[in-house]
Amino acid sequence: MKVLIVYAHPEPQSFGGALLSTAVDVLSDAGHTVVVSDLYAKKFSAMAGPDDFTDRLDAGHLIMSAEQEHAATEKSFSSEIQGEIEAIRKIVWTGHRAEFFGIQVRDDNGMTGIA
Repeated sequence: MKVLIVYAHPEPQSFGGALLSTAVDVLSDAGHTVVVSDLYAKKFSAMAGPDDFTDRLDAGHLIMSAEQEHAATEKSFSSEIQGEIEAIRKIVWTGHRAEFFGIQVRDDNGMTGIA
């Protein structure tokens, strides 16, 4: 099974870092493919705003939910966000409900995934 761990902690030697290391070791030893997306190492911004989008519905008035839906449909998120979406897309869904920016879609096999 492919496993994506999205990790967000500023201190690699923290308890969270130890949990990450243990999870990677246990899953890898069990034969799973593990991918870690370390948001702090990537300097990923947790602040939502107009820079999240390369194409806006309304450049004069920011309505996040509308802009997020538009960006999901048009694939016009910033490269930072689009890269995380692509990492998620590479994971095989096992039927668990997935939500990203409040948008849910199903693929041709009926599996829940990301637009």
